[in-house]
Amino acid sequence: MNFLPDRDRSAHAALPAVSEGARRLQFLPDCVGMETELARCPLFAAASPDSDQFALPGPVDVGSLNRHPFVITACAGWPTMRDLLVLCELIDRFVKQGCPDDCLVAVTATDLCEAAYPSKGGWQFERACESLMRLRSLTVRYVAPLPDGTSRTWVWGPIDAGWVDSGSRGRGCVRLSPELAGLVREGRLVYLDREILHTLYARDPYAARLWTFLESETFNRPFKYRLFSAPEGEPRADGHVPAIADLLWLSGWSRRRKVKERVEKAARVVNAVDASYRLSVKPAVQPHMWNLCVKKKSDSRSSGT
Repeated sequence: MNFLPDRDRSAHAALPAVSEGARRLQFLPDCVGMETELARCPLFAAASPDSDQFALPGPVDVGSLNRHPFVITACAGWPTMRDLLVLCELIDRFVKQGCPDDCLVAVTATDLCEAAYPSKGGWQFERACESLMRLRSLTVRYVAPLPDGTSRTWVWGPIDAGWVDSGSRGRGCVRLSPELAGLVREGRLVYLDREILHTLYARDPYAARLWTFLESETFNRPFKYRLFSAPEGEPRADGHVPAIADLLWLSGWSRRRKVKERVEKAARVVNAVDASYRLSVKPAVQPHMWNLCVKKKSDSRSSGT
């Protein structure tokens, strides 16, 4: 099934051993996985209609992560929430197929369509293939801290290549990039309840994107996230995690109050679908600044790194 020429077999040999964190996903049939940094970063646009895709000629600074800019290039169109759903499915299948050294994920055309269109059904083969194209064209650059106190700049993309036979039962295969495969094998995963994720996506993609981010965080106490990185008119302040407006790709809206109202709407949907969360938007000290306030009950779902 190794349908693509091996560019560098040594890259496969350098992959880390499969950790307990990755193996855990094999025994969670109701969950899918997402790599932790990709869940936390301002990468996937919550609302971008499939018929209105725009290339990011880039590199484009779309927010911050780990107190450094998060930069992407996406020549096949900006990444969407459908792409996040497809990538979750690919990561989940990669783990449940044993995290193979060749980074290959066996998948069918139906699998891709159902991942990209969980609430609509029907046959969306071309759209699912377009999602693979966006994931293949995507390059991210971000800075990650290392245990010795230094940092490392990562430059990589989620998948290397893929193919799908025609027909609803057509076989297919996708190769994850060695970088993503290595992070997954290390157990740098967020475990996402599939039903909650798909329910949120059907009701409000912004709520689904917000919830995916929150599931990557640990809440031992109530916590606040900035809606905006800085007061209006001031330069952006890079944070450990992106401002919520950057995360949801709302920073370009001209009126901040409209952004605040949109985040409130997404928060209400999260509250309604996942009873473990209590989200609210409260004014901050500075004018035209707000915080997303998060309270979470402890439950059996947790993230892992």
